[in-house]
Amino acid sequence: MNKNEIRKNALSIRGKLKSEATDNKIVDELSNIISKFDNIGIYYPIGSEINILKIMDKYPNKRFYLPITREEISFIEYKKEDTLIDAKFKTKEPVGDITNRDSIECFIIPCVAISKTRQRLGYGKGYYDRYLANYKGFKIGIIYKELNNLDFKADDYDVVLDLVIEGWLIMFSAILLMAGKGERMNMEINKILLPLGNKKVYEYSLDVLLKTVDEIICVISKDNEDIIKSLPNNVKYTFGGKTRQESVINGLKLVTNDYVLIHDSARPFITKELIDDIKKELLNNKNVLACSKCKDTIKELNNNKLNTLDRNKLIKAYTPQCGNTNILLDSYNKALKENKEFTDDLSIVEYYHPEIETKLIYASDDLFKITTALDYELAKLLWRKYD
Repeated sequence: MNKNEIRKNALSIRGKLKSEATDNKIVDELSNIISKFDNIGIYYPIGSEINILKIMDKYPNKRFYLPITREEISFIEYKKEDTLIDAKFKTKEPVGDITNRDSIECFIIPCVAISKTRQRLGYGKGYYDRYLANYKGFKIGIIYKELNNLDFKADDYDVVLDLVIEGWLIMFSAILLMAGKGERMNMEINKILLPLGNKKVYEYSLDVLLKTVDEIICVISKDNEDIIKSLPNNVKYTFGGKTRQESVINGLKLVTNDYVLIHDSARPFITKELIDDIKKELLNNKNVLACSKCKDTIKELNNNKLNTLDRNKLIKAYTPQCGNTNILLDSYNKALKENKEFTDDLSIVEYYHPEIETKLIYASDDLFKITTALDYELAKLLWRKYD
């Protein structure tokens, strides 16, 4: 897509979803970056832009400058108690003397999108591009991660950023299923409690989710209540049901965000990169399925007759599986009411909401589920890659 198409699409995406929690996380990250600067150019947020003004509360002794826009853009020092006036782009502007650009040590710059070459796409007016041409100071771009690193060709005059700080546009929960048993492994202990390198099996998934999602609900067995003591304070928990479906429903009831990822903790080798890929797909799809291609020849047995299936049309479904929270909960409740059993989460949505598209994300074969003793032995060979 060209720049105009990218801009239109990015603004449309940004306008649909907005998260104050994302703003707060970006402000926290910014705090560490700007601590070494005394004079900082910021912006007054408009529409669905990320609000960074709270940064001023963290550093009351630093000097901050807001833009004013006439034929060109300029900056004026601004204090929280100062009066702001309405400006022509539905923003607010300070009143006072224009500051010399080179006395401002760094600029925090709003972005509509950012290219793979770290060049900023703005609203198309060119104010920042002209103002920051040949500027020697530090330039920080603020962006939603879904709109960063996009594949478009920027122009030579588009501002090249020194640093990009990202925040997710979508608030995202995860249900971590931990209430299984070790029956197929012929063990009395729940397999997710087995030692695996420096951790227990379930801790691999939990550690990744703590770094990548906004809310975690652990579904545990009442036989393993001691796990609760080891969970971080910000992690919710509930107890599993008689079946996997009942366990998922118990978790879904605690979810507070629009999208939720459901993952079996017996698949320990989930990665941050996989979750990031899933998040990006959620903007355009209601369901996302982690999977892998089928390498084996699969035969269907029907009344003692074999039918060989085309493995090029087959995939192996993994977790995480992700979708809209309300749609998942609706589908699960219908299955419970009708006493229907399904083998995974999105197969329920496929049955009750066939109109909803599912996006496939191909994952590493390492994302296997520890089901048998042989699986556990294999996991013990791989854990160092994910510790």
